Amino acid sequence: MKLKEKSGIVVISLAVPNNFAAIYPKEIAEKFPPETKITEYIGTGPFKLAEWKPDQYIRMVRFDDYKPRSEKASGYGGAKLVYVDEIRWMPVPDVATRVAQIETGELDVAEDLNLDSYDRLKSKSGVRTVVTRPYFWPVAVFNKKEGLGTNQKLRQAWQAAVDIEPIMKAVAGGRPEFYRMDSSLCVAEIAPWHTKLPGLPWNENNKEKAKRLLREAGYKNEPIRYLATQEYKWMYDVALMSKQQLEDVGFNIDLQVLDWATVVQRRNNPKAYDVFTTGIGSGAMFDPTHHDVVNCGWPGWNCDEEVQAIQNELARESDYKKRFALWEKQTRLFYEKAPSIRYGDLFGLRAVRTTVMNLNDKTERIRLFNVWVEK
Repeated sequence: MKLKEKSGIVVISLAVPNNFAAIYPKEIAEKFPPETKITEYIGTGPFKLAEWKPDQYIRMVRFDDYKPRSEKASGYGGAKLVYVDEIRWMPVPDVATRVAQIETGELDVAEDLNLDSYDRLKSKSGVRTVVTRPYFWPVAVFNKKEGLGTNQKLRQAWQAAVDIEPIMKAVAGGRPEFYRMDSSLCVAEIAPWHTKLPGLPWNENNKEKAKRLLREAGYKNEPIRYLATQEYKWMYDVALMSKQQLEDVGFNIDLQVLDWATVVQRRNNPKAYDVFTTGIGSGAMFDPTHHDVVNCGWPGWNCDEEVQAIQNELARESDYKKRFALWEKQTRLFYEKAPSIRYGDLFGLRAVRTTVMNLNDKTERIRLFNVWVEK
């Protein structure tokens, strides 16, 4: 690869599992210039798409022409062997239904389960529970292109107002093994980028400061359009409890509960909202330059000039110590500008039938290569 300028992020940008470089035949790559949407999809993995019935399932089958690597399997890398004939990915929006289906054996693997079902599933014969960590940290993301979210004082008031631990405790079903209090923009499991900076305005729970900042913001009780969904229960719980805390200090929160597809659609329209809730997964944290909350192109649009100047430096610099110092500077700037509100670390609950063998429990997302089923 020949670069136009120095870059320290080529290898990591090719490698990250949630933002990877896809391999395409030359004739397909040249047929679709970068600014156009690709409509001819080429896969390079051990499975291939066989059938897609919207809202029912996606069926994938073993790709017999795939050539696995010779190394031992290691998380997202190494050998990817396929022992099963097919996989069916089935959307089950209701979390209670997912729990019931894993109990009865209708599903072999169930993801993103209600945390208060942990004890019940642990005691269920034929089911194995997995605490997925890292998973997500919940975040409230402001629209910084238009509307109330462009007001930095208002964003700082939100940051000052929220009492994070009771929110995280409630979202985690009261179980300490499912949440962690941490202000770092990268989770502790990604150790090279985990920061421990004192004095950040995180989890302040300072109502008087929040009220003062609202006055300084010139806030006139305008409704703040806050997008949330019940399809991810933890997102809804974070939004609902935040609404209660914020209204105690003078915010007027218009909580709009929508299906997730509509949230994703609206968050790309700067005229449609002021804040949305989502979760930042570890796939966005393998390198600081990949992180959503400091990305100008991600919904919410953190296009602040100081932020983007640091991001550009991080992309060019190759020395780790210098890059880490820049990342600490960026973290302090994040809490000063408050483009998003970082809550605590939330760990997920996955359940697997005991007939499913060799499933890797260490990956944030389910990977079904090297897995087989014993009947």
